Amino acid sequence: MKPKQPKVARAHEQLAAAVRDYLDQHPERRITLAELETVFHVSGTMIKSAYRDAFGASLYADTKRRKMLAAADTLRHTSRTVLEIACSLGYDNASKFAAAFRSIYGVSPTEYRSSVEC
Repeated sequence: MKPKQPKVARAHEQLAAAVRDYLDQHPERRITLAELETVFHVSGTMIKSAYRDAFGASLYADTKRRKMLAAADTLRHTSRTVLEIACSLGYDNASKFAAAFRSIYGVSPTEYRSSVEC
């Protein structure tokens, strides 16, 4: 039988899941911690702590990783330009997006697309 979680742990998990859902609903926007504080009516420290507890990574790192997973999928399955993909994921320009992509995949978005094309 699984032991009951304390209410605080469940509340953290629910907060983290709600934050992740909110971020997933707005991938094209650069959402600040201040905005999340306003939307969820809790401190930024609480949001960051709950997120790390629930997902094992910081809010920033996990959001970046998830956006780059979406970018990689888009690069593999569409002919959209790197700039179009960057804008759809909230990046101001292609070079910032490319740097973020390279930090996750070790290659530029263009190199990645070339490597997965048959």
